[in-house]
Amino acid sequence: MNAKKQLQKNRREIESALPDIVFQLILLLNSGMVLSRALKELCDANGESSNYLYVNLSEIMKLCADSNSSAVHEIYKFAGKSGSRSFMRFASLLVQSSDHGSALAEKLDSERNHLWQERLAFAKTKAKEAYEELDPVTGKPPFWKSAAYNGVVVWDIDDSDYIKLREVDFGEREAI
Repeated sequence: MNAKKQLQKNRREIESALPDIVFQLILLLNSGMVLSRALKELCDANGESSNYLYVNLSEIMKLCADSNSSAVHEIYKFAGKSGSRSFMRFASLLVQSSDHGSALAEKLDSERNHLWQERLAFAKTKAKEAYEELDPVTGKPPFWKSAAYNGVVVWDIDDSDYIKLREVDFGEREAI
């Protein structure tokens, strides 16, 4: 795999894991842990993960334990190399909090909401692309082809409900 594709893969892994990390960090901070202990706990709890972000955070925490350097500043350096704007914002919040002693949990909660909105927008975009794409054989959207064979479950993220279709007569252009 070339370097550009590897960087993109790593960035996707970071962005997929980041909302969960931020949420876990908020919980740990709200339980009364200080940031350094919360980061260590987070890495210990997810040490088995093969996700690029978890692996690197664990390495950073080990490096900081051995060299007595600041985990927050090491995370910030890693964020600069990661290629992920979301992770860079997260790391900047950590640095700002450690330098100015601000209310980190509240800022992270705001960032968590932003990250989930980004993830939702990405999922909607991908779903729309998949839906609008035409099957090269039939010339119809794959949604109809799949539904004709197996029935379909459509999950509506906004309203948290689903629609299940079975034994539907799919006409020339749409369901009848």
